[in-house]
Amino acid sequence: AIAVPLEFLLGLGLAFLFVEKFPGKRILYALQLVPMMIVPAVAGYMFWVLFQSNGPINFFISALTGQPFELSWLSSEGTATIAIIVAEVWQWT
Repeated sequence: AIAVPLEFLLGLGLAFLFVEKFPGKRILYALQLVPMMIVPAVAGYMFWVLFQSNGPINFFISALTGQPFELSWLSSEGTATIAIIVAEVWQWT
């Protein structure tokens, strides 16, 4: 119930952005297409690595807070849902 509206709003915003001419438009347009070109299995593996308890996301949160942060994102229903929504929105928007 969150992913589809989020994808819609981001997609609509990008559509309005790409109607206008601006420097770097072609590069941004190409970068925007990258998620659709990546094989879903590779994207799934990438997000699996990112959301590990010793992965980059926890490292980044630890660096921001200055406290050790080791959340096992994919082990509980609530945090796994967040991880899936992030991966879904990234891949299909």
